[in-house]
Amino acid sequence: MGPPVNAATPSTASSAGEDMLTNDQRFLLTVIFGLYFGPHLQGERPPHKSALQRVLERLPRYTQDRLAGSKLMVAQMIHVYYYILRKASQSVIVAPPLLLKFFRDALPPRMLGPGFNYPLFIDLFPTDLHPCSRVEERFMAIDNIVLIDNPSTSYLREEVVVRFKNLTGLQEFVLEKDAAKLPIYVTDEVFYQLIAREERSEGQPHFSVPRCGSHGRQCNISMAFSPLDTTGATAAWSAGAGVVWNAEVELAGSITGRVTLAESEDSYLFNVSLPGIRIDQSARRALQSRACEFPAIYNFGDSNSDTGGKSAAFHRLLPPNGDTFFGRPSGRYCDGKVILDFIAEKLGLPYLSAYLDSMGTNFRHGANFATGGSTIQPVDTRIFEGGFSPISLDIQLSQFEQFKARTLELHAGKSDYAKSSLPRPEDFSKALYTMDIGQNDLHATLKSMTEKQALASIPNILNKFAVAVERLYQQGARAFWIHNTGPIGCLPHYFVFDPPESNATDKNGCLASYNKIAQEFNMQLKTLVSKLRLRLVGTTLNYIDIYSAKYTLISEAQKHGFGGPLEYCCGHDGDYTLYCGQKAIVNGTEVVGDSCSDPSKVISWDGVHYSHAANQWVANRVVDGSLSDVQVPLTESCRESIHS
Repeated sequence: MGPPVNAATPSTASSAGEDMLTNDQRFLLTVIFGLYFGPHLQGERPPHKSALQRVLERLPRYTQDRLAGSKLMVAQMIHVYYYILRKASQSVIVAPPLLLKFFRDALPPRMLGPGFNYPLFIDLFPTDLHPCSRVEERFMAIDNIVLIDNPSTSYLREEVVVRFKNLTGLQEFVLEKDAAKLPIYVTDEVFYQLIAREERSEGQPHFSVPRCGSHGRQCNISMAFSPLDTTGATAAWSAGAGVVWNAEVELAGSITGRVTLAESEDSYLFNVSLPGIRIDQSARRALQSRACEFPAIYNFGDSNSDTGGKSAAFHRLLPPNGDTFFGRPSGRYCDGKVILDFIAEKLGLPYLSAYLDSMGTNFRHGANFATGGSTIQPVDTRIFEGGFSPISLDIQLSQFEQFKARTLELHAGKSDYAKSSLPRPEDFSKALYTMDIGQNDLHATLKSMTEKQALASIPNILNKFAVAVERLYQQGARAFWIHNTGPIGCLPHYFVFDPPESNATDKNGCLASYNKIAQEFNMQLKTLVSKLRLRLVGTTLNYIDIYSAKYTLISEAQKHGFGGPLEYCCGHDGDYTLYCGQKAIVNGTEVVGDSCSDPSKVISWDGVHYSHAANQWVANRVVDGSLSDVQVPLTESCRESIHS
């Protein structure tokens, strides 16, 4: 369909029958869902191009193989629509049931009116590329769509911009991203729009909701506003429903606000804004205890989570590192994002800057102290000569302590820099502390010891890890997210660059004895985390089984669209071996440790580190809590689990 939204059209409402969408309603549907949402494509860096921009600028149609494979909840899209129209007249707002029909291309022609010339949702997001789906069999979602909180409007005609601002009451197009997020998801497709009323008795306000929605169907509102104790509120949250705490139900008074309600077989979900409503505080505390709003992340680790520390301290990583997502080296040992980046995305936080990177860095939402080659053990001659980083975990902890102390000093001095670029003092105790380290300790022992000696060294390594956690606890850390180590015996590096003496392999071709050492390390780490839970009062410690996710991916590589499990993408082997990005002249010819043609089909990026695609696959299983020993999702990891 052509670009009619850019045509100058009158802003007055249509005079058609009440069942027909007005011109303004149709205009806003197209602009809001076309402007603030776009296709989620692999490798496309923010700012993303909106669906409307692609239509109006006549950009080439993207194909299935470019899609990122993400899902966006329909409830969140609806919430964004109403958030944008929070200042608008009710006459231009479409009710929730019609929005659902708009998404499914189910609006009857009589509602669209004669001469309808705006793109429909399926014109913006074709169903073959953006089908409706279900998450956990309950949540309605649309595939491969991304929310754009600061969309480009340069391609819109001036009269379109003016009309949008007049209808919405907004002066700019930028969304407050957190405000436009829906904290709870809709569990079914049935929506009610209810009217709340106020009456006064002895000078005190009471709020009521009639027992019939605007759709004309009877609904039992006592279920919406029933007394909820802490147990009931917690149970409702666990079932996936939102709770409007407690409010008094009466049947008289003037209109004071509206309630949007979604229904499923066993629960209701509400979005309510009523001035002066009285809340049951015990139920409120129960719900708040389930939702985590981490203001910052502090990460400690090695190259698996390094976002520029080693690159800033020693030497910049060479291309093609970073090419898939960032388009340039980003300090990550990867063609794109590491698992830590996906964790930050899930929490709605920016990617973490390396503490050691002083160039244009903002630490408002945390800092990354990880550096490639770091170990848990303090560096001694054996470790240093093995080529590992001198910035071991104890040094990273010292850097954090200095960072926190200087942050507090600058805030106390009313520094403008502290206000704009450093965490708030209270954020340190509310932040998430992530730890992904230990792999290099095992590498170091295997390079200098027998396998038996390597196994015997694990308790000493983990004792130092425990000391690090306790140091962070003394600094106010209360929420920990701890990754175990991956299957080191499956790293192609060992077969290409550093062949071991023993070649006993498992069914996937991995070195069985090396993986056995990693599994022993992980078993002892899990036991340690359980002990720390008992010692460190008021903390939540989540142990994440990264090993299982990575080994599953390696075992099922072809099933998930990858090539051979022990292939790697970047580097050069054969008669002359080069690491990723290196160059050399061999017999008068330049040899390059270059990238393979399609990194998305390879699990290992450079023989040691995982590719962007593999990290994304693992991260999807990390954040949902299925790899947590207490089965707590990342977004709820500030609270204790009933399983712990």
